[in-house]
Amino acid sequence: MDALVTTDWLAAHLRDPDLRVVDGTWHMPQLKRDPRAEFAQAHIPGAVFFDIDAIADHATTLPHMLPSAQAFKILARVTLKRSFYTQSAAQTNIPAGCPT
Repeated sequence: MDALVTTDWLAAHLRDPDLRVVDGTWHMPQLKRDPRAEFAQAHIPGAVFFDIDAIADHATTLPHMLPSAQAFKILARVTLKRSFYTQSAAQTNIPAGCPT
């Protein structure tokens, strides 16, 4: 499976039992946007919201640091419920680079 898929592929596979769409949208703070509220308003059917700030390592003063592997595994299980292929839809109006 390719790392990125087309909207046509997603539409054709949206009901696949081993596919879960995860919306990890995050916005720069100065934009004053609420990604969770935007997700609640509109999202791909069946998608789940993944809050990067909720899973971040809060033991550091640096923002958005990855948690330990164990902490990530626990939260991912709670958020995602089971193992499956994960695809993420990307927004293109982000005023900063995002790691891939």
